[in-house]
Amino acid sequence: MLIGGVNLKVFSQKHYAIILYNFILSILISISSIFIFTYLFLKSKFIYGIYLTKVDFSNCISLSKNKIYENYCILCDFISSPFKNKLVLPDFNISYNSMIHFYDVKKILTTLLLITLLTLCIIIIQFIIKSLAKAKFSLHFLMYVPIELILFCSTLVLSFYINFDKCFLLFHKLLFNNDYWLFDPKIDPIINILPEDFFLMAASIILSSLIIESIFIIFIRKHILKTHSIHIIRFFFLS
Repeated sequence: MLIGGVNLKVFSQKHYAIILYNFILSILISISSIFIFTYLFLKSKFIYGIYLTKVDFSNCISLSKNKIYENYCILCDFISSPFKNKLVLPDFNISYNSMIHFYDVKKILTTLLLITLLTLCIIIIQFIIKSLAKAKFSLHFLMYVPIELILFCSTLVLSFYINFDKCFLLFHKLLFNNDYWLFDPKIDPIINILPEDFFLMAASIILSSLIIESIFIIFIRKHILKTHSIHIIRFFFLS
């Protein structure tokens, strides 16, 4: 069907293709955001230093807090760096199972890093193509990101509130295809310095950062739409 010389079928297919592209790109951006804030948490080792001032591990670990902090930093550097292939903790023995688990965690973060780099490349290529064509670089792909992140964070927060222990177990069962994440404190005492309340704190910080990012993106999109005199409802429904 032609209207004004435009094939509506072709136009509709192109429109839905753009929506699909923006949606997929938004998912990649959301995944990248989760990786970035997780990576920043691992690199912000001072947070664990503050945590150490609030807890007492003397009943299960005969190490000074400085030694505990030093081992934690080595572990974080190993997990967060794709270029470090050997983990040696000066004050903790590491069993075969726990070593496999740490490598599994490292693989997940490395995969997320690759997804983040891929997403960045896609956005840069899109920007270059638009610039060469002297066309406007659209940020429509950002409209889905806050919705995805807020849904993700809300689901996890609700799950944590209902039963953090079960959520913690389910999280590991979904991410890992083995049970090496079940540490025995007698064999791998390092688990004593990484209790569940620390992971809850880490998750809270990461999720809070994602929510702040979502609010920021909503604000930016709203500002852009106002600048171009577009009704705010398009932010939620149009590509």
